[in-house]
Amino acid sequence: MIHTLWHNFSHWKVWAGGVILIGLLLIATHCTPTATPIAQETPTREPPEITSFICIPSDTMLPGAKIGIHVNVKLHSNKIDDYQWFVEEDEGSIVSGQGESAITYQAPETPGLYKVRVELKYGGGSVRDSTIVEVVPESTPPPTEEPTAEPTEEPTEEPTKQSTAEPTEEPTEEPTPKPDAVVNTEALNLRSGPGLVYDILGVLKRGDLLKVTSRNLAGDWLKIIAPDGQEGWVAASLLQINLSLAGVDVAQAPPTPTPTCTPSPTPTSTPGLLPPPIPSAPANGESFIGGIVTFRWQWDRPLEQDEFFSLRVSREGETEPCHHAQVHGFEYSGGLSYCSAGKHYWQVALVRQLCEDCPEENKWQRISEPSEEQWIYYTPGEEPWELPPPPDKDKDKDKPPPRPPD
Repeated sequence: MIHTLWHNFSHWKVWAGGVILIGLLLIATHCTPTATPIAQETPTREPPEITSFICIPSDTMLPGAKIGIHVNVKLHSNKIDDYQWFVEEDEGSIVSGQGESAITYQAPETPGLYKVRVELKYGGGSVRDSTIVEVVPESTPPPTEEPTAEPTEEPTEEPTKQSTAEPTEEPTEEPTPKPDAVVNTEALNLRSGPGLVYDILGVLKRGDLLKVTSRNLAGDWLKIIAPDGQEGWVAASLLQINLSLAGVDVAQAPPTPTPTCTPSPTPTSTPGLLPPPIPSAPANGESFIGGIVTFRWQWDRPLEQDEFFSLRVSREGETEPCHHAQVHGFEYSGGLSYCSAGKHYWQVALVRQLCEDCPEENKWQRISEPSEEQWIYYTPGEEPWELPPPPDKDKDKDKPPPRPPD
């Protein structure tokens, strides 16, 4: 009996020990800390954005002609490492500018719609976009009708003799020949050579008809004969060209002008700066009352990605401008809301953007001479007159009645 009890008690101790051991293992398992990974958030930068393409000239092209194509990009704090331009086989060619934001494109000889693609490579990848170029056939004069001979009448009395009436030829009007090129801007400099470094010989106006005699190798400058017979060079991007430049002879550029040895007073230009833009509108003395004022100017090549025009409008007698804008193009329209009435002068110069987020005084570098001052007379629009609000009749209804006099 005693042996049996002791045996059972021994088994109970074994079971109790096992239960306690299992409990300790469970507690240890739940109390052991486990490492939770922390998500690493990496800031994402928005990729560059292709906003538009600028084609100069912007009209349709003739077969074999050349234009400048410039891509506008919104960087979003990215840096473009490379520009790659592509055209399919038999859809034209890239003459120059590969690897840059602006190229010179030559159209194929067959009319049609052609696609020019660009790929921008940056640190985070690349973006692509394309533009369409329309090539139209050259206009040909309508064929002239050949005169038809009138039928001859045979005489009835004398069968042996036949008189044939000679046909009378009606004069045909020859079609007016189309000019080689037409000035497509308000004012265009006629220079002594193909470039901004050459002297200005004169100024052509919009609509002047020009005869093209030769071109430079790139085809972006043409040697022409003006309506008054004067010869010189003009920028092809500012013309309406009516012939194929592929058939125009290439002329050797004259030597660049060298400064004379005669002493001169204080220089009028800063060394290293480009020539100034040329204002074209509005005209001197033009008046504006409120609303929008549109300023236009000319430049002989497309802008680079970091180049802008700095427009400044100042009231007569004041040194600080009342209106200032940076423009990535050749035209600006805006209201002069901070300018008071009076005579105002405006100038435009080419600047380069050095950085995006730095202070304004360190952000821009002027790289051209300022244009000649132009002036307008500006009167701000008057504020609309409004009636005063009606009196509030219920404003005093809760006030106690006035106290009668003692």
